Amino acid sequence: MRVAAADVKIGFTQARLGIMPAWAGVERLTSRVGRGRATYLLLTGTAVTATEARELGLLEVVYPRDQFEAATRSLLTTIAGVPAKPAAEIKRLINLVAAPSWPATADEATSSFAHTWVADEHWAMAAAAKRDRRDRGSTEQPPARGDSTRRRDSAPPG
Repeated sequence: MRVAAADVKIGFTQARLGIMPAWAGVERLTSRVGRGRATYLLLTGTAVTATEARELGLLEVVYPRDQFEAATRSLLTTIAGVPAKPAAEIKRLINLVAAPSWPATADEATSSFAHTWVADEHWAMAAAAKRDRRDRGSTEQPPARGDSTRRRDSAPPG
């Protein structure tokens, strides 16, 4: 389940950094929004509002920022109130129907990501993005070269 505050934007900006989404991001996005929309979102890096993301199927719920914490707690309380056995069986069956696995593309996706990550073009684009952030006064920093840890705010949906 994916929940967001109404004021957030979601974008897939990896191509602007000369890389591609990892962790089955292309596969998951394509299965969620379709081939054309996935192509558009991934190649343009266009950010969508939380409401647009919900309409695309990237989010289940959008709450106003000032109600986000209370609404999320209420949602979690509702879910936690479901008895353990039916909750476990519902999740098990959902996972059987919509198993998040793409074995046919796993090796190719891993190889493609690795090739784009180490490419000089990626590091040049990452440096340009860092300069752009600095010029705009942003304190957010991209990962250091060779740092393959995933930042929470750059993960693909799903």
